[in-house]
Amino acid sequence: MPDDIRDVPTEEYWERFEKKWTGLLSYRYLGRRHGVLDTGVERETMVLRSDMRNPAGGIMAAPLCIASPESGGMADDLFVPNPVIASMQVIDDARDVREIEILRETIRVGRQMGFSRSKIVDADNPDRLIALSEGSGVSIGQPPPGFEHVDNPVIDVVDSPSLPPLHVAFGAQRRAPGVWELPELSDELSSPDAALHLGPIHVVFEAAAMDLVAHEADRRGAGRGLARDVRRAREGRALPCERRGHHRHRWANRVSPVAARRRQRGSRDHIRVSGVSDLAVG
Repeated sequence: MPDDIRDVPTEEYWERFEKKWTGLLSYRYLGRRHGVLDTGVERETMVLRSDMRNPAGGIMAAPLCIASPESGGMADDLFVPNPVIASMQVIDDARDVREIEILRETIRVGRQMGFSRSKIVDADNPDRLIALSEGSGVSIGQPPPGFEHVDNPVIDVVDSPSLPPLHVAFGAQRRAPGVWELPELSDELSSPDAALHLGPIHVVFEAAAMDLVAHEADRRGAGRGLARDVRRAREGRALPCERRGHHRHRWANRVSPVAARRRQRGSRDHIRVSGVSDLAVG
């Protein structure tokens, strides 16, 4: 079970943070480096790979959500951030886009809560808008002074059509139609405060949402994400946990399923995270 960075002695805090940050899978696996925390980052970009696209070639929502983590303008150098709400609107499916750039903006940071938004554009053509992101976060702690940028190289993943789906890379498994499970919480899947990180949350949400509309996609074409809204109700610490989804709305060519309730097994079905994904089919 990962330990909480807030319980680490002050003199060991930043050494322990570096170990946690460089062990986290979400950003390193997707090739996303952090402009505030990582060394040598001039532009926040991410190369798009085959495993970040749906069968029709369009970009999936989960990689975009991970690329633009909305923590209310707070980062681990000055806060212990905890994202609360993340909303993503996909404008362009980026079929022919090689790399995206994330242009972040802090709207306001208060004593404990902050609000932020981002534009995601084609890195080679910044006038081409791919998606809009917005969200909020809270600070659940105060780190000691002495932060230094972290040498945090990404995992060298060679793009190939044979790459495993993102949910496989994050260890998610399908237990039943619309029911997906993440493995036991580890340093690779947890944020520094030992809660389930937003990366696996978004990945398994998308897997559950696409699973729910699979019969529609089979009948009319591959599903593609249009929008994503995720709200965290409580920190997730004990895993395994499961995601249960169900359809909420259906239109002529769009399905809006509640992508999941994150249920922590053995916890009387407490709602930890809820989300809605709006997908188009055909």
